[in-house]
Amino acid sequence: MQSCTFDLPYDSYCNCDLSFSDDGRHLLVNSQGTWRDTRQEFSSVILDVETGEVVRQLGVDQCRFVPESKFLAGFNNDERTPLQLWDATTGTPVLQFVTFATERAWATVTADSDFQASDNVLGVTDDRVKQAYHHPQSVRHALTGIPLDKLRDLPQQYHRPQVSLKPTSLSQANATLEVKIETSSLENSIQGIELTRLERELDSEVIASAEAQIVGRTSVTTSIQIPFPPGKNEMTVRIVATDTIEVAGQPAILKLKRPEHVDELAGRLFVLTVGVSQYKFPEYNLTYAATDAKTLATALKNQEGLAFGEVHTQVYTDDKATIENVRIGLEWLQRVATEHDVAVVFFSGHGLKGRRGLYYVTHEGDTEAIQYTCLNWEDIAMSLQKTNAKQTLFLSDACHAGAFAETQLATQADLARQLLEIDRVLVFASSKGEEFSLERPDWGHGAFTKALLEALGGQGDTNTDSSISIMELIEYTKDRVTSLTGHQQHPYLPKTSGFDGKLTISRLPSKSREPGLTSGSD
Repeated sequence: MQSCTFDLPYDSYCNCDLSFSDDGRHLLVNSQGTWRDTRQEFSSVILDVETGEVVRQLGVDQCRFVPESKFLAGFNNDERTPLQLWDATTGTPVLQFVTFATERAWATVTADSDFQASDNVLGVTDDRVKQAYHHPQSVRHALTGIPLDKLRDLPQQYHRPQVSLKPTSLSQANATLEVKIETSSLENSIQGIELTRLERELDSEVIASAEAQIVGRTSVTTSIQIPFPPGKNEMTVRIVATDTIEVAGQPAILKLKRPEHVDELAGRLFVLTVGVSQYKFPEYNLTYAATDAKTLATALKNQEGLAFGEVHTQVYTDDKATIENVRIGLEWLQRVATEHDVAVVFFSGHGLKGRRGLYYVTHEGDTEAIQYTCLNWEDIAMSLQKTNAKQTLFLSDACHAGAFAETQLATQADLARQLLEIDRVLVFASSKGEEFSLERPDWGHGAFTKALLEALGGQGDTNTDSSISIMELIEYTKDRVTSLTGHQQHPYLPKTSGFDGKLTISRLPSKSREPGLTSGSD
């Protein structure tokens, strides 16, 4: 298990009490403090375990995740409130439990005031209150996690969709599972399912196959096949069914192990790609910069389970590629990447010279206000300097011809120079000197990205060992771009020191073994 340190945006002044969600993806922190930016006080937050981002503020002094449910349970210290339940997904109140001085007297009240109580409490309750709010069924349904806005409209014998998972056979590549789902009546069928594998996202074909067998039925027992994620010995399958009343059942969760051990891939790759084809001012537009950013991120994401145990991507293109969003992406790399991880950063678009330095032209870029509408290259360099990845490959495709005077355009040499002194960062630029980076319809990409994709896909495997190292990627791309452009464009590498050129960036799927049987990362 990998340890993580989060730089949280608040100052805490109380001891923390921690609680993890059932799936391990969220961490509940009970800790009073103040937000650094607003100085407002807070109580209890839910964090994303992977990124450290604050998912939800709760405003509750003491609470914890309730195992095998979608609830949080807790109370506020200074209000003398009884034990309460909140919906862990939305943070909204669901129930509170009321006790009385009289022995064995109790009441349970939903956030909508429906209640159930012991006989001695009901005996002294005003008849008008009982008629209006005494709905035991609503309380019972609320305790199963049914949303409050649906409680009173449910049929008398209603129950949430019930789901079970059972393994029927295991191979080294797949698990075959029996899925059994039942709804409460013939009039209430299964409207949809949420099928997930926690270790790695399932292919859409696997999900579509399961949906075809289940959706539209009122009761079904069927068989589905789930592949083990490449490079993992275990997987956790989770399925949730939703009925036509739009109520979701309790999740069925099943953990499975491969019959035979494989070497696990431990390394993580974090990818940030940015590409702007459609600018706020159309005269700056490019054709393939956004496509290049998306396609390259997808190609690297496909290395999850091959060259890396996990691959995480953030992609910003066109109107999403703003100064604010690109900064968010760079800050994300600072938060999540550790000294055990690898990062790839790809920028495609225009680079400009301004009076205060060099700039990357984000979507809102304006040559008449470069300082305020474009991202200063020095800010990018400072952010990369703070990134903890053991190696960062920076791919710069930010010098394109267009509606700019040549004196305005920053050359790749200008841009690269800003990044050369950063430890553990290798800069690979799409063109030399005063050259422009070219793109053509018959390529469907810029020349630089087309060559990178070919190299990652296997053509860069010059020593035929089924893996592509950083240096193999670079050497193939340099030769291929030069050939594609008839020697008009020459990618270059300003420095190689301080970087492991033998680091594997891509591994080809093995055709001689079952899917999922991959060797460890270099």
